[in-house]
Parts: sequence; C-alpha cells; structure tokens
Amino acid sequence: MVARKLSTRGRVAVLWGASLFVLLQAALAMAADSLLPGLRYPEYGRKLALLKRLYAECGGQPALVALGTSRTAFGFSPAAGGDSARNDAGWQFNLALTGQGPIQELVCLHRLLAEGIRPRRLLIEIHPPLLHQNFPFFEPGLSDVARLTWADLGVVARYADGPRQLYLDWFRSRCLPWHAHRRHILGSLAPCLLTELERTDLNLTRQTDAWGWSQFPVRPTDEANRRAMEEWSTGLYVEYLREFAISAAPRRAIIELLDLCRREQIEPALLLMPECERFRQGYPAQALTMLERWLDELEREHGVAVFNCREWCSDDQFCDGHHMLPEGAQRFSARLEASALRPWLASKPPRRTAMKNHSTSRGRN
Repeated sequence: MVARKLSTRGRVAVLWGASLFVLLQAALAMAADSLLPGLRYPEYGRKLALLKRLYAECGGQPALVALGTSRTAFGFSPAAGGDSARNDAGWQFNLALTGQGPIQELVCLHRLLAEGIRPRRLLIEIHPPLLHQNFPFFEPGLSDVARLTWADLGVVARYADGPRQLYLDWFRSRCLPWHAHRRHILGSLAPCLLTELERTDLNLTRQTDAWGWSQFPVRPTDEANRRAMEEWSTGLYVEYLREFAISAAPRRAIIELLDLCRREQIEPALLLMPECERFRQGYPAQALTMLERWLDELEREHGVAVFNCREWCSDDQFCDGHHMLPEGAQRFSARLEASALRPWLASKPPRRTAMKNHSTSRGRN
C-alpha cells in the first residue's frame, strides 16, 4: 500500500515537473518573440529599443535608417555632423548589424514595417564579399536560426536551399529556448559565469550611442599592430574574392528589397563602405567590372542612387582594413552627410556618376 502511494506520488511529481518544464519553455519562447527581442537577438533588440525611443521622442518617422553589416554599424555615425542626428530633413538612425547581408537586410525592413516604423529613406549597404554566396546561408548572421521569428522564416525560406531543414532547426530551437538562449540569459542574469569572448553581443553594443552607431570594440595598440590586424583580416577574404561572382540569392534579395521599398513608398539608396588599399587590391579586375555593371543595372532599372565610398578613407582610419576606428568613422560620416546624404534627403537623390568623383579620391578629411 505504501509502495503504491509512493509510486503514485512519484508519477504526479514527474508530471508536474514535466508540465512546468514545458510551460517555462513556451513562456520564454513567446517572450523572446514578442516582448523581449533582445533576449533572442541582443544586438538587434538593443538597437530596436533605441530606435523606438527616438521614434517616441522625435514624434515622427525617421528621415533615414541605415541597414548593413558591421562595416556600417561601426562606420556610420548619424550624429557626426553635430551633437545629434536631427537636421532640417528629420532624424537618422543606424540599424546595421554584424554579419547582416542582403537577405537579412530584407528581413530587417520587414521587421521595421511590422513595428509601424516606415523611414522616408533607406540606406542599404552593399558588402561585395556577401554578394558571392556559395549557398544562401553564407551570411554569418543566418547561422543562428534561434534569432529568427516565425515571420522572419517566411522571408528567409525563399532563399534557402533546404527550407524544410531551416524550419526543423528553428522548431528545435523553439522547443528548448532556455538552451538556445542560454548565453544571453546568463549575460543578463549572471554575467560573471561567461568570459568576455562569450559575451559577443554585449561587446558589439557596449558603446552604442542613441542614434545606433557603435564603436569598434578593438583598437590597435600601435601602427605595427594595426598593420598586423589589417593583414590578418584582409587575408580572410583573399581566396574568396578570387572566385568572386554575384550569386542568385543576394541578387534576388536586393531586388526584392528595392521592390518592397517602392511598394511602401520608401526611397532607397545603396552604399558601398570604405575599404583599405590592401582590401581593394584583393578584388580581381573582372570582379570590379561585374560589380560596376550590376550597380549600373540597379540604378538604371530601379532608379536607385548608389554611393560608392570604397576609396574614401586612408588606411590609418581603419582598425583592420575594413572596420573603421571611431575617429575614422566620425570623419567619414561627416563627409558622407555633406557630400551625399544632405543633398539626397533635401531633394532628388544624387546619381552615381556624380558620386564617382568623390569615390576616386581618398578621404583624408
């Protein structure tokens, strides 16, 4: 009799424990998707919170939002022209995220629209290495499906070689969100249990200002160290650039992004961020020709302005050859504002033929 009672109590305890486990997993999954996007994707959540705060304070839609990779995240400072990013044309925000290529830029615009934020202008970074994707998930940020919401999946799946596997991986992450988001949870509740390297997202947003610009978390100690970082960083791309081609997935994603802008009455422009001389020399001549032709095609068929700033910064303004130091970012952003953004926001977008005069001279402001 006693044994039977203990057995019954044991089964009840197990059922209660299993129910509580499932409930906690479901609650966290729902919270990460709707209430706490920063738990699912800390870097995006941090910038979204800043953007919403500005949206409320400024009392209107942003004049410009920038999307792009870490090059733009660390290189474009909307406030470089003064104490704030407000001007006669409105206010600007940097929503660029590390590892974000064309597919994720498209996802990000869908997210903004779902939040009710519709910028008048959209500055879209074109990161040439991410145009050449051996498979649709070359974009580093897409390797973590736990960052995606159900709505995001509907966009990303259109570019996946195996949509079924994408959905399976996503469902697995949703079944155990406490495991999928464990580092982010620990980073919020018990940061002492993580090393600095494990707190990558915090490092990326630790020095982010109110307008979304982040300072690069690493600084060279001297010129020799800067050159070593440049050699290491650009060396990662040498073999890849040698086989450069514009793949179908990023090509389609950019066109879909431009079409979405047109439907939503958002005026887009494309931005090529600065690179050091060593990085630029890594592109074969045919790759640059291919890139130029494609940009001409986009400009002609979609009427989109293209700001080619690849040669705007001297080598000493970079930390590692393509991520700018804070001083370089400030100088570049001030020049971009004066030469491109201000006339574009004030009137008709400047054509790329006019911008070529700027892009062929190195910026040593």
